[in-house]
Amino acid sequence: MLYFPLKAILARKTEMIAAALFACFVTNSPLEAQEGAAIKALDQVREIGKAWSGDVAQKTFAIYTPILAKQKTSGVKVSHDIPYGSHERNKLDVFVPEGAKDLPVLVFIHGGGMRIGDKRQSETGGLAFANVGYFAANRGMIGITMNYRLVPDARFPSAGQDVAAVEQWIQKHIAEFGGDPRKVFFAGQSAGGMVLGEYLYNASVQPKEGPAMVGAIFLSSSINIGIPAVASAYYGADQQNWTTNSNKESLARYEGKLIPTLVIGAELDPADIEWGTYTHISVLCEKRKGCPRYTQLPRQNHISEVLNLNTDDMTTATPILDFVKDVLGDRVYRLDAK
Repeated sequence: MLYFPLKAILARKTEMIAAALFACFVTNSPLEAQEGAAIKALDQVREIGKAWSGDVAQKTFAIYTPILAKQKTSGVKVSHDIPYGSHERNKLDVFVPEGAKDLPVLVFIHGGGMRIGDKRQSETGGLAFANVGYFAANRGMIGITMNYRLVPDARFPSAGQDVAAVEQWIQKHIAEFGGDPRKVFFAGQSAGGMVLGEYLYNASVQPKEGPAMVGAIFLSSSINIGIPAVASAYYGADQQNWTTNSNKESLARYEGKLIPTLVIGAELDPADIEWGTYTHISVLCEKRKGCPRYTQLPRQNHISEVLNLNTDDMTTATPILDFVKDVLGDRVYRLDAK
């Protein structure tokens, strides 16, 4: 006599669970997320195509400027243009959430081919790349955006030296802002990745104990300087130095401390940029006897992958946040140099 009522109850429970799961799916469905402005912007990005140039950059900045004008900035205190070195470009901005205490730190290094670029990009009224600092602060970190020396003032190894100087500044001062100097991540996009790599793969610009960061993130990063005029200005006229001092060769020779690394590519990067990304990965694979974490971002181009941070588009944010969480939780398999 109990069988049929019990069967009915179980059937009813099954229906309720299924309904709850369906409701959860609908609430968190990607279809709903696609209503956001930054997600819709990806259709415009795709129309620009699989290319990179100054014109592509300007078009992409134009797409994202009105989106970033509405980004979340409340509850974040920003300190602008703090000097970390003697050059006029040796300045950084710090983004601090309310109640910050012992928070991880995310430092962003902008791109621009070692010739142009700024932590507050003028084409967007400074909204980019402040969005990266706000993204970090809104996700429980201290955000830092930095400038560095550009050619003709930049001369090898000034890129690595500038990163080293920022690290030194962080070790001395970040606790004053509520950050933890033992939990520092650096992220470099395009030429910013070349700047970061020059520090990570050149022991001469590092402290004796090695890099004072726990994780490195490369976004559509340059492994070398690809423009001959810039390479000549940075490395000198002798083209042999362009190869010898490149990140590719420096990494191949490097015997120092290697840290957890995330490499990110964009689906709409042109082939030459993708090739640089894969070359970086291949050298790391060989050097570490294992490969770094890697992801390619669908529907993103060379700069949209950064401009989408602190918006409703989580394409770039998700792998970065997962990486940070995994490194801090000691869940990243450490592949050391042999």
